[in-house]
Amino acid sequence: YPDGTERTRMSDAERHKDKPLRIAEIGDDASNCYPDDTQRTRETDAARHPRTKKTHNFIIATQNFNGIRKHDRESVKEEMVLQMKRYNIDVLCCQETSLPTTSDERWDSEEIMLGGGIEETRYVSKHSKASNCFLLSKHMSTLFEKGGKQYKRHSRRLATIRTPVGTQNLYIINCHFPESGQGKKRAREALHLQCETALQAKRDRDILIVIGDFNAALGNGDTMCGQHGLKRRNEEGDALRMTAHTYDLRDLVTFEKQAFDGAWIHPQSKLSHQCDHVFMQAQEQHKVKKCINAPM
Repeated sequence: YPDGTERTRMSDAERHKDKPLRIAEIGDDASNCYPDDTQRTRETDAARHPRTKKTHNFIIATQNFNGIRKHDRESVKEEMVLQMKRYNIDVLCCQETSLPTTSDERWDSEEIMLGGGIEETRYVSKHSKASNCFLLSKHMSTLFEKGGKQYKRHSRRLATIRTPVGTQNLYIINCHFPESGQGKKRAREALHLQCETALQAKRDRDILIVIGDFNAALGNGDTMCGQHGLKRRNEEGDALRMTAHTYDLRDLVTFEKQAFDGAWIHPQSKLSHQCDHVFMQAQEQHKVKKCINAPM
């Protein structure tokens, strides 16, 4: 030692035997050495500095195209892609696209379109334009491929997609119900059964979203519809309410004040109608940041 004394390890241990000896090992849950000589464990540090969970934010939209003529398909597709980039949309649920079932395509920009329900050989009239499709952004397309491309078409008016999002799945049901009227009652009843089949396919880890053009007035002011919905109700809306109550669904668009009252204006009466709806289960409603009617 510098002071010239002769000391051994044993004598040093006896001299400092009253001081606690603390050993820190990598991967050990015992106490670690800190400069301020405090006794802290990993559990106390985790409680003092909790880690924030990584969140995934997605924008999902629905739009009715009222039929796309065959010679306008490519231009309309490009318009869809530009529209998605303008509003940062991750999943665009389209109705009345008149697109063929084989239109599963991928552009250089890496968006994916999951085709409609019209056979290529059929003549596209106003009665056959009812076909849904999904348009996925580049990021969502990557997740869709990693999840095994889980896409199912139940009919021309209803299709589902399941995409992994973190530890859960995003399960989207894209619906397009026929217009109201006595002649469409049987078609609506058949579509209700198909919708219930798709709802029953929901898994425990799925975040369920039922979205599309329902051609139904649901009203407002109860547990299923918020106070900001339109007051009008009709027979089609009552039937949709029964399905929503069975699966504990909430109409998200009615729980927030909208800049645009309704998604469609009748050309003759000039009255606003909320034909498009977005449903989620009550326990998942808190995950939604905003649900609005937007001009597109």
